[in-house]
Amino acid sequence: MKKILFILNPETSFKDYIVPIISNKGSLYDSFERVDSIDWAIDLMRKNPKDYSLIIMEVSMRSLGIFSLDETMRNRITGIVLFEAEFYKLEIPIIFWSKSRDQQKYVSMLKRRRRYKDHNLSFLHKTKEEDDYLNLLRKIRKVFEE
Repeated sequence: MKKILFILNPETSFKDYIVPIISNKGSLYDSFERVDSIDWAIDLMRKNPKDYSLIIMEVSMRSLGIFSLDETMRNRITGIVLFEAEFYKLEIPIIFWSKSRDQQKYVSMLKRRRRYKDHNLSFLHKTKEEDDYLNLLRKIRKVFEE
């Protein structure tokens, strides 16, 4: 079963970004789940890591006291800190998603570390433009075809 876990900021409008993906359900994946707090995501992955085939997470999220503001660069790289603290153990592809192209450099640095060389990590810039929906769909398709 191909199930996607979306870890998104509470402020991210799920409808704006995900509706085009939902319309492609069946051709790309079987189901999805959205969580908007990292403690919930950690709990899900600790209990049922094999339930998911892909994680799509925002780079910038509130850490809600789980990580310090210094660790997360004032919440700018919380998704990366979450990966290094918890999700690196998983053998699940991860797409880091961000409105800021600057955060791509942090994902690139992560991918270059020897410790993560076998992980399927990628970055996708997001906006509200239709092309970005298509890019996300292509990225999901590519992950599932590998």
